Amino acid sequence: YYSPEAPGAAIRIGYCCGYEADALSLVGNAYEGGYDPTSFWFTSNQPAPYSINVMWLVDLTVTDAGGDPVQGASVMLTGTGETVQALTGADGTAGLTATQYRLSGTNQREATTSERADVTPHALLVTAEGHDPFSDTISVGENIERTIALP
Repeated sequence: YYSPEAPGAAIRIGYCCGYEADALSLVGNAYEGGYDPTSFWFTSNQPAPYSINVMWLVDLTVTDAGGDPVQGASVMLTGTGETVQALTGADGTAGLTATQYRLSGTNQREATTSERADVTPHALLVTAEGHDPFSDTISVGENIERTIALP
C-alpha cells in the first residue's frame, strides 16, 4: 500500500525505472471501500505517457422463442471507435469484453494531463440464421449478464 494515500483515488499508478503505465487494460474490476472507480492518481519521477482502457465483461445467452440455446449466433457490440464480436457456442453463450472509456495523457510528477474518451454506449446486434435480427443499446459500467430471446 502506498503512503501517503492517493486522496480519493481508487487506483494509484506510477512510473519508475523505465517502466511506463502505458496500454493497460482494467477488466471487470470490483471496488470496495467507497472508492470512485473513475479516479486514478498517477505518480512519476519523470515525464511519462500513460493509457488505460477501462473494460467490462459482457456475457450474453442467446435463445430461440422457446428458450432453447441458439448455437452460431453472431453477437456484435459497436461503440465509439470499437467493435467486438463473437459467435455463440452450443450452449448459446458468448463472452465479450467491451470498453467503457479510455484514459490517456502524460504524467509530469504531480502535474498530470488527462484526456478521457468514452466508448460506451454500444449498439448490440445479434443475428442468427432462421431468426429475425435483434438490436438494442447497452452501456457498460459494470459486468453484464443478459439473455436475449430471438424471434
